[in-house]
Amino acid sequence: MKKLTVIAIAALLAIPLTGTTATDFLGHGDNSEMIEVGKKAPGFDLPGVAGVNRSLDDFKGHYIVLEWVNLDCPVVADYYEEGTVQDVQASLKSDGVIWLSICSAKPGQEGFYSGKDLRARLAAIGSQASDYLQDSYSKVANKYGTDTAPTTFLIRPDGRIIYAGAFDDAGKTSTSGARKQANHLQTAYEADRAGRKVEVTSTAPYGCEIEK
Repeated sequence: MKKLTVIAIAALLAIPLTGTTATDFLGHGDNSEMIEVGKKAPGFDLPGVAGVNRSLDDFKGHYIVLEWVNLDCPVVADYYEEGTVQDVQASLKSDGVIWLSICSAKPGQEGFYSGKDLRARLAAIGSQASDYLQDSYSKVANKYGTDTAPTTFLIRPDGRIIYAGAFDDAGKTSTSGARKQANHLQTAYEADRAGRKVEVTSTAPYGCEIEK
């Protein structure tokens, strides 16, 4: 069994989604194919929760967070139950950051939801993401070289990736309180926005494997 992760977005509209697969819970990090920090973020075009396709070009001039998720992954569920992700989403969005949650689950797998089921999950989680995108056959996940949910990427307004990897440094631990750790994503954003050097630009993601 494989576990993906879907970090949902705030209760927005709905788009048909259906199914996903849970995987062995594991800590990744040896993904040598993950796109390099400093490179231009690969473009994509994916359907959002409201049925409207989204691309990076739609958000030119903004900081953008890409967050690979799967609602059935224990790590993702833990984050959302604690409100950790929602707090960061709200904080960054108040600064004009675009937060895009991406699910690369296939139809029939755990973590892949559609219609009312999807809306219900997103509403229950209370995600504050700008949109939730469906990458059903991992085309975008492959472009970014990610095989773990959650994995996050921070893209500068000039289109370059300045952070890639885990949301924080809690590692494989998933007990309550374990996430009160350094938040790499938010720290990278705050440093770059203030004109400072981003000290930690990449880390090993940990969570659930994306089944491709």
